[in-house]
Amino acid sequence: MTEARRARGERRRQAILDATLTLVGRLGAGAITHRAVAEEAGVPLAATTYYFSSKSDLVREALTHAAETDRQTVDGLAAALTQVSSAAEFATVLADHVTEWLGPGRAILVSHYEISLEGARRPELAAISRTWTDGYVRVLAEPLRRLGSATPERDAWIVVTAFDGMVLDELSGPQPGFERETLRPALDRLIQALVGGTSSPSQ
Repeated sequence: MTEARRARGERRRQAILDATLTLVGRLGAGAITHRAVAEEAGVPLAATTYYFSSKSDLVREALTHAAETDRQTVDGLAAALTQVSSAAEFATVLADHVTEWLGPGRAILVSHYEISLEGARRPELAAISRTWTDGYVRVLAEPLRRLGSATPERDAWIVVTAFDGMVLDELSGPQPGFERETLRPALDRLIQALVGGTSSPSQ
């Protein structure tokens, strides 16, 4: 196989995975079939069955693909947290990252959560989801340590899971001013509590 042909094949495979995530975000995991994904991706049905022998393979690889493509977000978050010196700054950085997720990236964000929940039924997906969460925990642990956390890894896990819960709540029932009026003050209070500080009286 030539390098050019290999590259075309990889682009087609990525298009199929992107189409899978788009469908999950729009219609749910139950809507995933080889035919539906092929139509969404604009490829022949034979292409989806060539790269993915079953729906289970397709869903597993879509979750892996989502975790891999999210690395840029994780890297950007790590860079933004490098200079934080207070819980309020920490909360602002986290809240700011939500803006794009809940805007143009909302459907893909829904698909990430929905496919992750498949881990409750399929152990191999649970392992991928755990690795994904652990990546965020590692990024948050160091700034929490600098702010005074005695158990930064455990506290980072608390922040990540609380953050996920807040975002899921917003996805299921949008609130006006969520990022500024709800998420940011809540994260500030949580981080202050974990590092031993106190929140601003206005929050």
